[in-house]
Amino acid sequence: MESDSEVILAISSIRKINQGISIVGRIDDLDFSDVARQAGCDRVVSPSEIGGNMLFSALSEPAVVRWFAEATVMGSGVDLIDKNGSSADIANKTISMLNTGADTQIIGIRKSDNKYIDVLPEDSLHIENGDTVISMVRQDKSEKSISCKRINVKRVEKGDVLIIGWNPTIRSAVNEFVYSGKFAVTILS
Repeated sequence: MESDSEVILAISSIRKINQGISIVGRIDDLDFSDVARQAGCDRVVSPSEIGGNMLFSALSEPAVVRWFAEATVMGSGVDLIDKNGSSADIANKTISMLNTGADTQIIGIRKSDNKYIDVLPEDSLHIENGDTVISMVRQDKSEKSISCKRINVKRVEKGDVLIIGWNPTIRSAVNEFVYSGKFAVTILS
């Protein structure tokens, strides 16, 4: 699909057919992200926005951009994960109670109202019901860490995920879904 309007039309059509499927949509112009959500998109990703931010940062912080690019691909040795604050092992705890050492680092909290992410939260921050904890975990230590379980993925009964607006720039993310074996991935391009 070449335009945001095509992606939004596809989202709306698919949502009318299947209310239970998780839909991830590629929207280039963030002005249309609310329209995509209203059409039924669960998650909106803007490769052009992400790429633009990376290009700008590459001028002044090239090592940071390179680290981020390498850390966010499969096989990098690092997992970036999220976990909902309503689960028993993190509900009503503070960041200091959850940071389990050098192998797991909490890098952000998305508040339950979805209005902001608290980046590098203070150790005293209290996790409320509905907040989402975002962590970075070393893959070789994943099995030992309580924070690494990917339980906050919004799945339907069969684990289907629909990605609308395929673009080669999102190949690594799609490959992670496919290789995990936990999802049936359908791509509409």
